[in-house]
Amino acid sequence: GDSLYIFPGSSIDLYGPPDMYSYLWQDASAAQYFKVTDPGIYSVEYVDINCCMNRDTLTVTELNIALPNAFTPNSDNINDVFRALGPTDGIQDFALTVHNRWGQVVWEAKNFEDSWDGTFNGEPMPRGIYAWNMSFNVKGNIMDIGKVKYRGVVTILK
Repeated sequence: GDSLYIFPGSSIDLYGPPDMYSYLWQDASAAQYFKVTDPGIYSVEYVDINCCMNRDTLTVTELNIALPNAFTPNSDNINDVFRALGPTDGIQDFALTVHNRWGQVVWEAKNFEDSWDGTFNGEPMPRGIYAWNMSFNVKGNIMDIGKVKYRGVVTILK
């Protein structure tokens, strides 16, 4: 069915069709619109002026994307890689780059599942702080805000 994606702490206004005689949302409210703040299944029943009733249902899924702020690429199978974490459903055109302190790209991902092992050209990077940039589109983006962009840093610990 139909679905939308919501970021933690944000909201989406859902609207029933215009000019209906009545509206009934899943929580028994009767306004034309409903403010969504949490993931879940939302539905509205509406009746037109001819007493014809219809129902629409929408699934809202949370996009809670996170990146670790440190990792230890020492081959002990504990925190050995840096990668985006969270649901991949709804993510399109994903890009994640990691830069050294001079701004040089030392790793780049085009898939959400890709991970960085802390190397550049096959050589281990020294411990320190590395900047990252992440961007992606959200499937069905109704706000036309363009790509979602995040920036941050990750520390290589040894």
